[in-house]
Amino acid sequence: MIADVLTNYRLYTGMHPNLEKGFKAIEHCLAQPLPEGNQTIEVDGLSVVVQHYRTVDRSEKKMEGHRRNLDIQYMVRGKEIIYWENTRGLTPITPYNETRDHLNYGDGTGSSPIHLADGFFAVFWPEDSHKTGCQWDEPEDIVKLIVKVRLDQE
Repeated sequence: MIADVLTNYRLYTGMHPNLEKGFKAIEHCLAQPLPEGNQTIEVDGLSVVVQHYRTVDRSEKKMEGHRRNLDIQYMVRGKEIIYWENTRGLTPITPYNETRDHLNYGDGTGSSPIHLADGFFAVFWPEDSHKTGCQWDEPEDIVKLIVKVRLDQE
């Protein structure tokens, strides 16, 4: 898991050949008006999920994970807490969905909060379960970009 400000993304691009491509997709999206509502757009062969939602209490959310992709989650507007925990020792509570590259885990005992505010990003690898959309102080409307980066393609 990585958390930092977008201006520092070049510090991490050597970790996987497609990471820089993912960050460039974020820059591309930010250079133009974002679409309204939740939707997925394609940028240079990558899926970028545009999300608009209201944060909620952490008890209303589930830990999730992926196997084929890493997520770059970038906060355009607002703030949220994302709870992170290594998947080692976590129990899946839903079957793995191959099409969505998604599964949910039961809460573990050692999740750590990541405070994501305007201009910050977090990268989640397959071993990083994450519970997104949790309120920081109180419920808040946010706009976030999530880039799905395939790990098995260069």
